[in-house]
Amino acid sequence: MVFLTDNLQETFQKMREKGVEFETPQPIEQPWGLEIWFHDPDGNRFNLVERKS
Repeated sequence: MVFLTDNLQETFQKMREKGVEFETPQPIEQPWGLEIWFHDPDGNRFNLVERKS
């Protein structure tokens, strides 16, 4: 499942402050935008994405 955000860095920081653990220490730049992966408490994997404008 992919969650889109207009400001990945801000969303990433807020989620991290609430205890969400991410697979990498910072979002990764891709040709189409930024992304970072995380898991919920049940182990489901999700992708947080900011598309390039």
